[in-house]
Amino acid sequence: MFYNLFKALIIGRIGSVETIGADTDKPFHKLSVAANGFSVNRETEEKTEKTTWVEVLLPGKVNIENFRVGRSVLIEGVPSVNAYIDKDGKAVGKLRIQNAQVTFQDAKPAYENQPDADGAVVQYEEMEEVPY
Repeated sequence: MFYNLFKALIIGRIGSVETIGADTDKPFHKLSVAANGFSVNRETEEKTEKTTWVEVLLPGKVNIENFRVGRSVLIEGVPSVNAYIDKDGKAVGKLRIQNAQVTFQDAKPAYENQPDADGAVVQYEEMEEVPY
């Protein structure tokens, strides 16, 4: 077994979900995850918010039904950069997380007012717009 000590952790919200190669013997899923952050200008103390989009690759054996746009996730995996030249001739680099493990940070959708295994009632509210 191969162990990689070079890992990245990302907390963000799912922006899109795509299955690639569904008709092949090795399908995989590609998620776009938005991670929000900010920086502060030391001179003016002005706060600037920034959203970074991260491409996440998951093996095809993952149950993709729980991956919905807007869900909060913790992504852990091996970081890499996908560099290429776009249609306009500009160099582009995308952060990519491969061999990712995903942990959902929000409550799992449940039937309304149904208790879970511990007896707690989970209330899940659908978002009309993604808040980023």
